[in-house]
Amino acid sequence: MGCVDCRDVACAVRSALTPLKKEVSPLGNYEKVEHPKHYNTSDIEVWDAIAAWNLDFFLGNVVKYAARAGKKPGESAVSDLLKARNYLDKKIDVIKAKGGNNEVQM
Repeated sequence: MGCVDCRDVACAVRSALTPLKKEVSPLGNYEKVEHPKHYNTSDIEVWDAIAAWNLDFFLGNVVKYAARAGKKPGESAVSDLLKARNYLDKKIDVIKAKGGNNEVQM
């Protein structure tokens, strides 16, 4: 919990988010914020791969949704793959709007 008198912004944010760390969903007690299982199915966590590859918002979301497809409780694989495709389509639109070269702009 946070301090009542604390003026530290990071402390206030942590305090506000603490109740969100573990929520009980209709599927039972499931970790939603810190290292959820649907992003940790191997030795590499999805956000670590996204950071290592220096992907932008759109391509990072393509990787995120493709990697978790069929693994997140309550979400179908098709739903996640459609989300990945939506972000990929947007990235393509952004590249085309900037001149449409073949290099991916990060």
